[in-house]
Amino acid sequence: MAKYLLAIVALLFCACVSESTDVKDGVIIFDSSKEYPHMDLKLSDLADVSFIPLGGEDSVNFLTYSCYLPESIYIDSYRIIIGDVVPERDVVSKTIKSIFFFDHTGKFERSMGIWNKYPRNLLSYKRMAVLPLQEKVIMHFRYSDPEEMVVFSFDGNVEIAEYLEKGYMSSVMNDKLILFDPYYKLESHPDFHIGRALDVYDMEKGFIRDFEDLDAGNYKLAPVDAGWGMYSSDTRTYITNCRTDKVYALDTNYKISTAFDCVYKNKEYPNDHNIIYPLIETDEYILFCNAMDCHSEKAKRYKYSNWIFMKVEGKIYHISNLGDFRFYVSDTPAHDICNRSLLQDKVCLSKYNKTLNSDKLVSVMDIEFLKDNIDILPEHLQKVLESKSSEDNPVLMVMKFGKSLKPQI
Repeated sequence: MAKYLLAIVALLFCACVSESTDVKDGVIIFDSSKEYPHMDLKLSDLADVSFIPLGGEDSVNFLTYSCYLPESIYIDSYRIIIGDVVPERDVVSKTIKSIFFFDHTGKFERSMGIWNKYPRNLLSYKRMAVLPLQEKVIMHFRYSDPEEMVVFSFDGNVEIAEYLEKGYMSSVMNDKLILFDPYYKLESHPDFHIGRALDVYDMEKGFIRDFEDLDAGNYKLAPVDAGWGMYSSDTRTYITNCRTDKVYALDTNYKISTAFDCVYKNKEYPNDHNIIYPLIETDEYILFCNAMDCHSEKAKRYKYSNWIFMKVEGKIYHISNLGDFRFYVSDTPAHDICNRSLLQDKVCLSKYNKTLNSDKLVSVMDIEFLKDNIDILPEHLQKVLESKSSEDNPVLMVMKFGKSLKPQI
């Protein structure tokens, strides 16, 4: 009798999970107007946090680094590589000054001035990638004619320079470069491109294109600037931008599928659309954030949040420890608001925290900000700051994900 009762309970449980699923035909359905169940998670529930003060004894070794492009940071057990950037034109467009190498503790080792190595018309770059096993740094340059992908060895030599027919974004999956053109077949934009949206680049074989490309028919051809996102886990590369309400996934066999379908219903603002950015994927979950539209004025209308999709349950949860947080509204820079929240063990993560690693996010904290918030810093970091000035290199707050997580509803 007891066995029958257990079987009935199991069936009822499965039925409940089935009814509450946020997955349809293998696609995760995300509706930002929906009230998802809350999960009260601390940052420390998700990640191991460490602080790495970046060294540099001479002013030529100091970063002019802007916090807006942490996707120029690579961190492993042996080294830290940072593509230094200075503002030019706007937040999106940056100019490479140098590539800095630190050891895993943050001790400065050397910098690589690319102007001396490859000075041909390199005005700005779209994307940086690191292939650690092959000891390569790859830069994608824009505003050159034609646009170029340049491969540097760790010792600074130029090994490959590929001319590109179009502008690419890139991500690394299984030591191969995944290339994405956000202007793909965008005929409503004056700079639209005709050709493939996705390519794969192998350092030995060159371009790989013998797989089905992204379907342009799924794009919303909205004439807006290309806010975009790429993230590679160990098994998939996620791709999206402001012109689509989908997040696509390219697996290790180069098969393309729709991973997320972002639906949004707002009668007051029917032309707004919602995109999301996957930030971290583990065996248990996908952590993601929202980015309502690609325009700061529209973003003021919406709360900024983090969500987590639990794979076994097939359910989305709202991470609920931030309260009513909105970008572009407060006089305090959003970067500082998020950094203070992170220091207080809250989850406030965005695409600006992404690194070139699949399992790490990072926040770049300058010395002045840290001293202004010294009351909430760990004791060991307070001691480090005693010998630091506002002109010193920043501190990296490194968040390494992969902890096993049990839902806490």
